[in-house]
Amino acid sequence: MPPKKDPKTKRDGTKGQKMRGRKSKGIESTLGVRYRALVEQVPAIIYTDSAEVVFQTLYISPQLKTITGYDPEEWIADEDLWSRIILPEDRERVLEEYTRTYAAMVPSISEYRVQTRDGRVIWVSDETRLIRDRKGKPLFWQGVMVDITARKRAEQIQQAIYRIPHAVVTTTGLEELFRSIHGILGELMPVSNLYIALYDPIQDLLSFPYYVDQYDDPPPPAKPKHGLTEYVLRTKKPLWATGAVFTQLVLEGEADVVGTDSVDWIGVPLLVGERVIGVMVTQSYMVGVVYNQEQFDLLKFVSTQVASAIERKLDQQRIADALEYNKTLINSSSLGIGTYDTSGQCILVNEAFTRILGATREQVLAQNYNHIGSWKKSGLLESARQAITSGNETRREIHTTSTFGKEIWLDCRFTPFFSNGEPHLLLSIDDISIAKQAEVDLQVYADRLEQSNRDLQEFAYIASHDLQEPLRKVLAFGDRLANKYGDVLDETGRDYLKRMRDASQRMQTLINDLLAFSRVSTRAQPFIRVDLNSLIEEVISDLENQIDRTQGKVEAADLPTIEADPTQMHQLLQNLINNGLKFHQEDIPPIIQVSANITESECQIIVKDNGIGFDMQYLDRIFKPFQRLHSRMEYEGSGMGLAICRRIVERHSGEITAVSTLGKGSTFIITLPIYQSKGESSHA
Repeated sequence: MPPKKDPKTKRDGTKGQKMRGRKSKGIESTLGVRYRALVEQVPAIIYTDSAEVVFQTLYISPQLKTITGYDPEEWIADEDLWSRIILPEDRERVLEEYTRTYAAMVPSISEYRVQTRDGRVIWVSDETRLIRDRKGKPLFWQGVMVDITARKRAEQIQQAIYRIPHAVVTTTGLEELFRSIHGILGELMPVSNLYIALYDPIQDLLSFPYYVDQYDDPPPPAKPKHGLTEYVLRTKKPLWATGAVFTQLVLEGEADVVGTDSVDWIGVPLLVGERVIGVMVTQSYMVGVVYNQEQFDLLKFVSTQVASAIERKLDQQRIADALEYNKTLINSSSLGIGTYDTSGQCILVNEAFTRILGATREQVLAQNYNHIGSWKKSGLLESARQAITSGNETRREIHTTSTFGKEIWLDCRFTPFFSNGEPHLLLSIDDISIAKQAEVDLQVYADRLEQSNRDLQEFAYIASHDLQEPLRKVLAFGDRLANKYGDVLDETGRDYLKRMRDASQRMQTLINDLLAFSRVSTRAQPFIRVDLNSLIEEVISDLENQIDRTQGKVEAADLPTIEADPTQMHQLLQNLINNGLKFHQEDIPPIIQVSANITESECQIIVKDNGIGFDMQYLDRIFKPFQRLHSRMEYEGSGMGLAICRRIVERHSGEITAVSTLGKGSTFIITLPIYQSKGESSHA
């Protein structure tokens, strides 16, 4: 969006500004009613500036308010609004660029940050070009501004994934590496308080080589205690410890209070393979600064890169400190190490070096790098000679193939040094193929996990189905025994028989519920258009006896038509309404209200009851299989109803949650897309 000023205006916009807001007489005819209607449907800000009065805004689309929070009328009336909301770090660059653009009357595109009315910072791509008539006379400037914040966020994360392992190369020590990692994470999320704890299993010591905290000082190295850091270290699992989670861990005896209480706390294990080398922690002491799921997932994702970077940096330091004194230590390094004399002949090589290249020690020691064709082709020979000539370390990444035909990426560093007064060259190579193939590996893992889940679901279905027949026989013979020989049995025998039949009935309920749970994925139907109004009527009809028995009432508002599996939608609504009828308060008839909030792309189905409610600390637990908050003596059931609901909602690319207060009822909120993605599988 160009600055609102005439050609005499200074770049800082302090004088010479023209009054704007008067539309040219021909603008309506130029834009046209149809054009106006079209651009107002585009999910971007469309604007038109005058070609006669420099940078006078004639029109800007309503999407301005959606993206920035500002009204089009406010934008046109306030000639300095655009330049004010550009972040100071970007303002001078953008203003200079648009000054050149408008002076030269050439198209331009720029990306910069602006602050919205509610204080958020977003990235926009702003493109403008001059529109002329058939004779070449300028008519007006046409611009398009698009919100690219999501793209920039993805780029930031991708850059961080690369920069963390790259920091191993660019930093000189662990302290600098830690600061670099802190800085990289700080660009993605709030990490004012960050520390890294490293664990030495040989001495059983936990140390804190990097510790930035606004309240606490770094703890001295010590045996692991019983705090949250040690909990993550012990379990090797990431932990997002909100106040409620921490309280629960304390009550369960899993953790103790250590240091200043924080509002929010995230700790992730630093794993190298299956070995945990430490823990990375960020915490917030401010009520207004709490973490979210995206940030938790981000820390879990980058923890592998951080652990690998720390491990590599530790290896590099070991090499630098012990190269001239202990060749055995070099052989223990995960980096490949080779040493070359003045002539270029290899005189020393470690096991990692030969393993990475897929060659034997004898083959490598017989080589002179001046005569290796692949070195010249890949640029390694140039880097080696440059290191010798300059006396400085050089580095090069190469994409090559090992002796075994394996495609690999190598990070190669040449370090010149003197031994016995003679110049030598140290080559360290690090196989970074894993980092280069990280995204592919993650996708392969996800595909395998999905297949494993499908296999497990199929197994659960088959196993549960095969259990039905022997269970039916137990129930049948139990009924016969009760009918034919019930009078013969004494009171103890009849009690045993009753317990057997009751237990068999409960087992049949569990098996049926397990079958229903597995059928969500294994016996699903394709998505079709489903009228939820008709569906809710069928559900109410099916539950008529239970509604009458509880003297309950089900009130359904107007519901949308969506793409879904009708059988599963029926089961979803039936389970939720049945819950409301089952868990009603004593002497209070249950009332269940079903309503919906609808947008263009999704809908919220809300099922509200006036039942007994539940404590919100159990929110996640109620959606897990076989989880119950009450005994069978109080309320019947297997604890699978809400687990089936969540599985159905997830299969439909939706979300389910609830809010509740003990004694005041519960409200279940299901968010579903109106239209399913193309190619959606019925067995998703």
